[in-house]
Amino acid sequence: MSQITNTTDYTAITLDIIPQHGTGTPVKIHQIMTELHIYEDMYKPFLTGTVALMDGVGLASKLPISGEEHLEVVFETPGGDTIEQSFYIYKVSNRSDAGEMQLLVCHFCSHEMMKNTKTSASFGFNGELISDMAQKMYDDNLAIDKEFDVEPTLMPRRMSFPNFPPARILLEMSKTAQSAAHPTGSDYRFWEDLRGFHFRSIQSLIEDIEPIKDSDQREILHRNPQNVQANTLNAMQGIEEFRILTQNNNLQQMLNGALANTMQVFDPVTGAVTITETKLADIFESFKSLEPNMTVGAEAINNLMEPSANIRVLLTDAAEEFASGIEGFAPAALAQRALFGSTKIDLKLPGVTNRAIGDVVDLRLPSPGPRETEGERMDNQLSNNAMITAINHSFTRGTYRQIVQVAKDSSFEEVKTED
Repeated sequence: MSQITNTTDYTAITLDIIPQHGTGTPVKIHQIMTELHIYEDMYKPFLTGTVALMDGVGLASKLPISGEEHLEVVFETPGGDTIEQSFYIYKVSNRSDAGEMQLLVCHFCSHEMMKNTKTSASFGFNGELISDMAQKMYDDNLAIDKEFDVEPTLMPRRMSFPNFPPARILLEMSKTAQSAAHPTGSDYRFWEDLRGFHFRSIQSLIEDIEPIKDSDQREILHRNPQNVQANTLNAMQGIEEFRILTQNNNLQQMLNGALANTMQVFDPVTGAVTITETKLADIFESFKSLEPNMTVGAEAINNLMEPSANIRVLLTDAAEEFASGIEGFAPAALAQRALFGSTKIDLKLPGVTNRAIGDVVDLRLPSPGPRETEGERMDNQLSNNAMITAINHSFTRGTYRQIVQVAKDSSFEEVKTED
């Protein structure tokens, strides 16, 4: 990660609406913009956003803005990367009267999303690597001018898709992909962010930057940094607000198959049906020390491992490599996907353009109660390493902030049990 600069300033180099499918004369709209949001999300395949305009010159009727324009965005922030994107405006909403002004909201998306809605592909392969087929699907049906970051997968697969949009095919591929470099990783994601498209596992995002061994590479996000030593404060980003979205939903964990699940595999050649019953304690050696009758709840899972040994419960060396068959890794994939994000938190931060989805951050949230005079008492359930899974880039006139969503399933302390 590059040097982080704490700032809410930005410079709008370009903010233009180009009518007639991007072939008309650009119209500058920065002076009438009230808000602009760009959304990137690990769980969604495309960039989307909105721009709110306070129109006092009849811009909407003169162009007119009909939902078929291009939006060109070039924003710079001190010490950060430049946001330079071209979008497709697909809808205009909330057009309302405000005295002599008129408020309207333009909804936009990446050009690849628009291409995806217009494309259907019949695609199949037998005995090929999913990563190779994902690259082919992207190149043949979705690519325009952005890079596609593909992590190599393990084991040849056989899949068939009749008349699906390209993004849906890639999302389906991600559900059965198993990492070649990180065999214990099967929770692949397909998403677009400001840097391009990605087809990668959660494990590769974490292990590529070695956040545990090289903890100085992690950005520190702190809610109340006023009691921290000055030499540490410079490396921190102050959290303006935070909101806990989910935490320890045991019922949802059960429904998602995180704690136990049953899988049936049908062999069309022999007609044989294989039934595999899996418990989380059977997949990961870390849980074998638990009492057989002990209920493994989400809270226990969150706190079981020591933070010095892990970023996530499911990324420890104790996790067994999955078997080559789908019945070996698919149940574990269900558990991984359900457990990752058992705690989700929204953080309001000063905008930093080189903060990206997949970054691992050192999250430090205060414990409720009176503040101590020296140091800071951290909430041991909410603090610790977390991964950025979504970013809302929020621009108003002269101010750039981000609403960052982080996910985690580990905490500072292991579970304390009575003898």
